[in-house]
Amino acid sequence: IAKNILNLGYQGEVFLVNSKYKELLGRKCYADVKEIGKKIDLVIVAIPSKFVNDVVEQSSKASKNFVIISSGFSETGKEGRKKESELKEIAQSKELNILGPNCLGFIHPKLRLNASFAGGMPTEGNVAFVSQSGALAVAIMDIARQEHIGFSQVVSVGNKMQIDEASLLEYLDKDPETKVIALYLEGIARGKEFLEVAQKISKPVVVLKAGKTEKSQKAIASHTGALAGSELVMNAVFAKAGIIQAETLEEFFNILNVCSKSDPPSSNQAVIITNAGGPGVLTTDAFENKSLQLSSIPQEKKNKLRQFLPAESSVENPIDLLGDARDDRYKKTLGI
Repeated sequence: IAKNILNLGYQGEVFLVNSKYKELLGRKCYADVKEIGKKIDLVIVAIPSKFVNDVVEQSSKASKNFVIISSGFSETGKEGRKKESELKEIAQSKELNILGPNCLGFIHPKLRLNASFAGGMPTEGNVAFVSQSGALAVAIMDIARQEHIGFSQVVSVGNKMQIDEASLLEYLDKDPETKVIALYLEGIARGKEFLEVAQKISKPVVVLKAGKTEKSQKAIASHTGALAGSELVMNAVFAKAGIIQAETLEEFFNILNVCSKSDPPSSNQAVIITNAGGPGVLTTDAFENKSLQLSSIPQEKKNKLRQFLPAESSVENPIDLLGDARDDRYKKTLGI
């Protein structure tokens, strides 16, 4: 985490804290946060869980903002839940903001700030990704590089003790760098608040939701200590809030590609342009029972198309440019 923050271009001031060392990575190391003697924007805690609560309490005068990477809280059972409950009480009494515990951290590509233990820096872009799984966040960033999708922010919420998807939706809706909000959820912490916030969001929200079966819900409980909730209830909440739900990882990326790289369509009318009859017919079938409709092409546009398309081409919808079509045929057709 320290190397990520120091070596990937972040321009802010960075302090290393570890009571065992006088120096780390060629820099001065402080015994505790108070020793720094300054107000700190953010404290990142990556220590054994048994020390976390004391360190947060001791550091609360120097900073109000914490990312807790450490695991060993509500995801581990009764003792862990007790520890997390005590941490929440500290946060409330000291008016702290805490991301985590049991999280990967967060990444802000524009600031070149990788405050996480994921390697490298994702491409800067307009997708804000909030994930309940740190490992999945890393995988998503890897795939996104191949798909040419860039991020405004990547946030791992872990156990969502305090900062959860509802609070992040509200924050990201106001973020000028974010065009689309992507969520990987295993459960919703505050269902009512989430629904209220989601209904007010002006940006597209895309959700990849895990926990569709009884077995996967048990796996979720041991992973982040979350209750996955009823699949039917979740679907109803997403539908009511106007949230786009992806059924698979592939569909998730397809939707993010569309939302991040284009504006919402101005109407429900669509035109298919193809260089092969078969795929054109299959695509036409895909419009069945959808709100999106195939547009009828006006006669004047058909006449313009016939001026340069081969006689064998179809100028109905789908428009068939034939198998020998090069880019010039597509370009002229798209122009019309």
